[in-house]
Amino acid sequence: MLENTSTVATAKKGIAALAVCYLVISLYKRHQNHNDRNGLKEVPSPPGEYPILGHILAMGKSPVERLLEWHRTIGPMYRISMGARKWILINDPVMAHELFVQRGSLTSSRNAHSFSHRVYADHGRGIVAAQADRRWKSSRTIALSILAPKMVEQYGSLLRDEADKLVDNLLDATATQNRVDPFKLLQLASLNVIMVTCFARRISSLEDEMFHTLIGLTDGFIKFAGITGDTGSFFPILRAWDLLSSKERMLKKFIREYRDEPFANLVRDALVSDQECLTKDIYDMKDNYNLDEKDVMILLSDLVVAGSDTTAVTLTWAFSILVHHPDVQKKIQAEIDAFKASHNGNLPRFADRDELPYTISVQKECMRFRTTTNFGVPHVATESFEYRGYYIPQGTTLISNMYAMHRNPDAYENPDTFKPERFINNTKTMMASMNGALEGRDHYNFGWGRRVCPGAHLAEVEIYNAFIRVLEKCDILPEMDENKRPMYPDINNAKTGGVTVTPENMYMRFLLRKT
Repeated sequence: MLENTSTVATAKKGIAALAVCYLVISLYKRHQNHNDRNGLKEVPSPPGEYPILGHILAMGKSPVERLLEWHRTIGPMYRISMGARKWILINDPVMAHELFVQRGSLTSSRNAHSFSHRVYADHGRGIVAAQADRRWKSSRTIALSILAPKMVEQYGSLLRDEADKLVDNLLDATATQNRVDPFKLLQLASLNVIMVTCFARRISSLEDEMFHTLIGLTDGFIKFAGITGDTGSFFPILRAWDLLSSKERMLKKFIREYRDEPFANLVRDALVSDQECLTKDIYDMKDNYNLDEKDVMILLSDLVVAGSDTTAVTLTWAFSILVHHPDVQKKIQAEIDAFKASHNGNLPRFADRDELPYTISVQKECMRFRTTTNFGVPHVATESFEYRGYYIPQGTTLISNMYAMHRNPDAYENPDTFKPERFINNTKTMMASMNGALEGRDHYNFGWGRRVCPGAHLAEVEIYNAFIRVLEKCDILPEMDENKRPMYPDINNAKTGGVTVTPENMYMRFLLRKT
C-alpha cells in the first residue's frame, strides 16, 4: 500500500514537472515568435480563447458551423488555438492557391500526428501522413506514375465491370429489403476497384472476411487520423499519458492485425499472380527510389484507405442528393439515351465524357454541394514566413476549410443552392481542373499543391462509371413508409470528426427505369 502511494506521488510530481516545462516552453515560444515577427501583423483570431485550452470551449456543438460563422464575421483567413496547436483556416480559393501552391515549398509538410504519422505510417512512410522529405517525394512520384491516366486506362474494362456489379447489387438489395443505404455496397465497389488494380483480386461480397478487415482498417484510419484525433498535439503533457497508458499499444495492435498481416499476404499473392497489377509496377520501381518493402506496403495501404472510403462517401452523397432531384436524374438519363441512340446502343465511356456536359456538371456540383471532406489532411509550415503582411510561424497547421470554401459566395453564386448548371461550361476533367489555373478549378475536394490527391483520375473514372451505369438502368427514388408516403434521405445528416464527412442512414430505392 505504501509502495503504491509512493508511486502515485511520484507520478503526480512528474506530471507537475511536465506541466511547468510545458508552460515555460510555451512562454519562450511566444516570446521568440514576437521577436521574429519584425513588425508583421498577427493573423486575426476570434474571441473566446482561454489559456491552455485555446478556442476549444468556443467550438460549440457543431465545430464545422462555428468555423464557418467565424469566416463570415472575421474574414477568409483567421487563426485559432487548439490547446498548444495553432491553426490557420482559409476559405478563399485565391488565398489557398497562394499559400499551398505558390508557397508550396514552405507549406507541404504534415504534423507528426501520434497515430497517422508515428503508428500508421511508421514515422513518416507512404504519402498520406508522411512529412515532406525525400522518402515522401519518392513514394509520391511512384503513386503519380502508377495512377496516371494512361495506366488507369489499361484497367478500363475491369472498372466498368465493377460498376455493372454495383448496379446489380443495388437492385438486388432494394428488391430484398424494399430500401437500401448504398454506402456499404459503394464501399465494396470502391474497394474492389483498388483490389483489382493493385492486387489482381476481387472481394466477393459484404460478408467476405477481407472486406471486413480492409474496411476496418479504413474506418480506423478515418477515426484516429482526424484533426481532432491527436490529443497529445493539443496538450503535449498528455503525450506522456499516451505512452504510459495502453492507447499506443492498442493502436499498434490495430495496425498489425488490420494492415501489416493482411497486406503481407496480399502483396505476396499479387507478386506471383499471372495478371498485371500495380503492386508489380511498384516493386519494379522501388529500388530506383531507394524504397524498401515496408515503404511499399504502406504506400499500398494508403491507396486502399484513401481510395475506398472517399469515393464511397462521394457517391453516397451524390445519390442522396439525386433522390431529391428527380428532374436532374431525368436530364442525365436523356443525355445518356441520346448518346446511345447515336452510338449503336453503346454506353458512354470516360473518353466520351465531353458528349455528356450535363452529367459531368451534376457530378461536380454534387461534390461541391456536399463535400467529401471538411478539412482534408492539414498542411504544416516548415518555416516561418510572411504572407500578405501577416506572420505565419513555423509549425503552424494550415487548413483548407473545404466546407466553408464550397459555401463561399465570392467563389460560388448562391452556394446553398444545388445548381449543376454552374459547371456547364467547365466540363474538363477534375484532374485537369485540379492541376490547372486557379480560375478553372471546379471544387477543392482533391486538395492543393504538392499534396493534391494522386488518385484523382482513378476516383473520377470510378464516379463517372457509377453515374452512367446506375442512371442508365435505374431511377433513384425515396423509400416509402407504411402508408406509401415517400421518405427522403436527410442530406444534412452526417458523421464528422474524422477525415471524411460520412453520410448516415441514407435510405433510398434503386428501381429499373420504366421505358
